[in-house]
Amino acid sequence: MAANLGDCDALIPEINGHLQILHAFYNKQKLPPIAEELLSLGDTSVYTLVLGCRVIKLGKDYFRTHADGLKSFRDLNTAAEYQHAINETGDSAAE
Repeated sequence: MAANLGDCDALIPEINGHLQILHAFYNKQKLPPIAEELLSLGDTSVYTLVLGCRVIKLGKDYFRTHADGLKSFRDLNTAAEYQHAINETGDSAAE
């Protein structure tokens, strides 16, 4: 995924219309000036940071070609959803 970053500030998955900013790659040369400006204004929002970036968005089709597909983008908001994910992976160490 990082190889697609090129000259942009950020490469961010967009799944179901939502930017997955914590799954993103950020250009370490270009991001600090943007972040420093926002911090000087008292803004600590990562979302606001992304709004100030030149972004390449990767949609679902990009991730469907990978072994785990879209599994890393699942919401695990309940104990039942978490348990289902553990059962699906067979990872008994996570229990």
